[in-house]
Amino acid sequence: MLQSVDSLLPLVSLTSSAIKLEMQFLSETLELLRDRQLISNEAYLEAGSIQGGMNVISNLLDNNVEDGEISIQYETLSNKSQRLHNNFPQLNNLIESYRK
Repeated sequence: MLQSVDSLLPLVSLTSSAIKLEMQFLSETLELLRDRQLISNEAYLEAGSIQGGMNVISNLLDNNVEDGEISIQYETLSNKSQRLHNNFPQLNNLIESYRK
């Protein structure tokens, strides 16, 4: 998940469509990992909060919200991503192994 959140940088060129593509990738990949029992249901559910944060940022961009608010939301998302990584250190590598 760290890689996914980091891929949103730089914020100046961030687009809603780029976030939506990343969210789709995460959704599909997390489902595969859970179905193959490579991650726990707990990891799957916690990763959903990252997708939720991405969705918030995407909506802010769609509504032309000020960059300052987007930066605040990104910082929150980055912190959540780091906590998720601390709780499930293998998750990032598993997700990235599915990236084409």
